[in-house]
Amino acid sequence: MRPGIEDLIETDITLLESPVTRLERVVPDVTSLSVSPKGIAKGFTGQILKERDLVMDGSNADRFRKNFEGIEGAK
Repeated sequence: MRPGIEDLIETDITLLESPVTRLERVVPDVTSLSVSPKGIAKGFTGQILKERDLVMDGSNADRFRKNFEGIEGAK
């Protein structure tokens, strides 16, 4: 992993969640929307944290390779 990436990830998560928290304070009705800004932010946060997992990343690369075996131009 790249040096300092953990701090960068934490900063990215804060930058993602901060506007959502402010939005909920300023626009209380935002929580009644069918699409939850907080839910979207949590989804992105979860995905960002998964990206740090190099074992999972390797497993996904293996799965991707197997899924495209034998397909011309997929190499």
